[in-house]
Amino acid sequence: MVLLEISTIILLLGLSTTVIAQYEVPEATVEVYTPRGFRVSIPDEEGIKLFAFHAKINEEMNGREAGTFSRDITKAKDGRWTFYDTQAKLNVGDILYYWTFVDYFDGTRKLGYVRDDQTFTVTELLPKPGANKPVTTKPVDPNVCVPSATTVKGQAACKGRVIFESQFNNFQEEKSKYWTVTTKFATGPDYEFVVYQDHPKTLSVMNGHLVITPRLTEDIYGKGFINQSTPFDLGEQCTGIRSSPECTQTSQGWYIIAPVVSSQITTKGKFSFKYGKIEIRAKLPKGDWLYPELFLNPEVEEYGKGYESGQIRVAYSAGNADSNKKLEGGAILGGNTAARNYAIKVTERVSPWGDDFHTYTVLWTPDQITLSVDDTTYGRIFPPESGFSSLSSNLRITNANRWKSGTKMAPFDKEMYIMIGVGAGGHNFEDRSDGSKPWKNPAKESQRDFYNAHGTWFSTWGNDAKLEVDYVKIWALYRFTLARSSFGDEATWRRSILRWRSDCGGDTTRYFQTQFRPYSDPRYYAYKGLTSLRVLIVSLSEQKMRLNSVEICIIAVAILVLPHCSNCKRKKQHKLRNKKEIVFFENFNSLDLNVWNYDPNTQEHADEFQLYTNSSNNSYVEDGFLHIRPTIEIDENALNDTSENFHAIRSARISTKNSFYFTYGIVEIRARLPIGDWLFPALWLMPKDNVYDTWPLSGEIDVIEAKGNRNLNDSAGEPIGIGQVGSTLHFGPSKSLDGWRYAHFIKNNDSYYSSDFHTYKLVWTPENITFLVDENSLGTVSPPSGGFFELGKFSSNATNPWVNGTIMAPFDQDFYLIINLAVGGTHFFSDNNINQGGKPWSNNDTDPGLEFWNGKDQWLPTWDLQGNTTHFIVDYVKVWSL
Repeated sequence: MVLLEISTIILLLGLSTTVIAQYEVPEATVEVYTPRGFRVSIPDEEGIKLFAFHAKINEEMNGREAGTFSRDITKAKDGRWTFYDTQAKLNVGDILYYWTFVDYFDGTRKLGYVRDDQTFTVTELLPKPGANKPVTTKPVDPNVCVPSATTVKGQAACKGRVIFESQFNNFQEEKSKYWTVTTKFATGPDYEFVVYQDHPKTLSVMNGHLVITPRLTEDIYGKGFINQSTPFDLGEQCTGIRSSPECTQTSQGWYIIAPVVSSQITTKGKFSFKYGKIEIRAKLPKGDWLYPELFLNPEVEEYGKGYESGQIRVAYSAGNADSNKKLEGGAILGGNTAARNYAIKVTERVSPWGDDFHTYTVLWTPDQITLSVDDTTYGRIFPPESGFSSLSSNLRITNANRWKSGTKMAPFDKEMYIMIGVGAGGHNFEDRSDGSKPWKNPAKESQRDFYNAHGTWFSTWGNDAKLEVDYVKIWALYRFTLARSSFGDEATWRRSILRWRSDCGGDTTRYFQTQFRPYSDPRYYAYKGLTSLRVLIVSLSEQKMRLNSVEICIIAVAILVLPHCSNCKRKKQHKLRNKKEIVFFENFNSLDLNVWNYDPNTQEHADEFQLYTNSSNNSYVEDGFLHIRPTIEIDENALNDTSENFHAIRSARISTKNSFYFTYGIVEIRARLPIGDWLFPALWLMPKDNVYDTWPLSGEIDVIEAKGNRNLNDSAGEPIGIGQVGSTLHFGPSKSLDGWRYAHFIKNNDSYYSSDFHTYKLVWTPENITFLVDENSLGTVSPPSGGFFELGKFSSNATNPWVNGTIMAPFDQDFYLIINLAVGGTHFFSDNNINQGGKPWSNNDTDPGLEFWNGKDQWLPTWDLQGNTTHFIVDYVKVWSL
């Protein structure tokens, strides 16, 4: 409920009618999105100090009650005061009943104004903000086939075409064309406790949906069947290897016949493809130890058996109640835990994924795998520069040398077929130390142990213990180069792009062609029809931008960089010295994974005590602010782990490594820092290509770092906690020689930097680097004639790595942005620091992370895990050219 001031109440009683005539609350704009969310906003006007929104869905308001939705908005963003609820689900025909309130300052006093009894009827559902919106454009001639990177059965597909579609409206016809029903006992690599069969109780089509319902084997074949000594032979129908355990099983000793009958269909031998966009709309199964099989498997296992040739998971979510809120997707590189999990991405939600239908998408290209659900990207998988084969030692992949014969995407550079099914038990479930999992994966009696515990899990197999698939659709890739622009209005950019000409030739904007840098290397996109996208065309080979129907650039926007041609370079530098241009602006209306990449499970060189995740528990956007927060997640197995790999804390780190990087410019971040002992927030820049070799030879720019402790002092007794921030340059000819002490600045504040938002700025020029806080300079680094080697006062015995660079080397190359919240570590917090309650670990400890956790009674009470004071909250990040 909004608390109105006395002056507001007088106004509402009609005692100040002259003011009402002077100002009226603006009419609100209401936008309802699919699949969830709605936004209500009013235009920003001089004098508005607060906007409040109160509403109910399909229920009239009782006067000025708070309503189901009630929020005060204290800041306008992008020229509007906006209420945004991301989770509410409205349908066409729903009615929103609401009233709005504005605090308005007329130059003399601030009064409250109300707009009562408003309604909005939903007539259409819009794409979520940031989603591509349709425009009218000339369609591609359907008779013209432009070869794609996608192949089907070894032949190039046509760009953008639908190459596979199964709607399950006529399953018998689709079976003959595409699908084969698996009939075999499950074996490796997952060893699920299932026999797959074409049985009417497990496989059916209802209302245009494929339905797979697992059953107990004894419910179909009779009590005691799984323990019979007579062989269970699948006969001529078996699709496995004849005379093998895939086709015949017998109960003997510790071994029983598969206790679950399920179904699985595949396109093996009928349809396979390499690279493309696959979309599956499905409702996932719920029930203990069940899981969906929405997978891509290799048509020919050219790199080895099973996972040696890889698997792509379109969607996976265990049916257990404690797991069904977590969705996984990605690539499997091997059978061991590390190889299974390395390329898996995760997203979580409040309600189970099995509650409703969702659209699961994988975009598989020659350089990455992108995972989405309901048109929201939740992960991208990029191979290392030297390919997945380079991970062999870290992930204990014995056959990775075979991948070297392929591309860097190997083993994911061969055609794959589609698999749809439901599994139960087996190696997809890691062993649990709490006894809740009734079998051990390596144990020979695992199948028997699983069934013997069916009294604990079978009761969870209710009406939702089934997989329902609406459709499967695949498109061939359509290649494009994706970029961003300083123009917020696409129409303005569209007009401007054809209006100006540069001395480099071709049609461009008022910027020169070579001042545009794509988001990354050329990427791929498969689409449902050209008319469903906003498109502008970039033809890089002809050095001009023009409308075209071959290569497309979605909302073609640009990032200014130093151009490649000397004529443009001279003019651009002159122009940019006279007028700053915003080249990057992130205001966090959403967490755009086209811009920000998660850096999971990374401690870098700082030996920090957290693991970085891509979970919404650790990073999310709310009311236009990015929140990065620490959480505690204890793995019982990890508690017994006395190695340096112990990490009880989860947090997040995001970067623009694959999307935005630049040389020289102005960076500004507005943020509120977290408070809590041993928290370590940072906004920093790292080199894109390590031109001068690895850290610190190629440098590091720390725009802002801080220590979250309330009462932390250095050895001299000076406060160095959350009342102090620091900015630093790291540079040196080796890891043991870092010249940071000659480029380090601090700024103390009378109040904590966690108490309010502050602006932190970097001004990076070809001559020097300056750091500022709230427009107050911390210091400037101007290298002498000998450059940073002379500035660092390095020994003459050391080799200068920057002799071929400019005076600013190593800070004369492209850097990208990083935002993260770390915890502890063996570098940032000195053992000489004096902290109330002490420092629970030594930087020289054998197991510092474990010692930190064992000392949690010191620091955990300083963390407000229920509120947001431990959150690193970022309002915006801006980058200007010089």
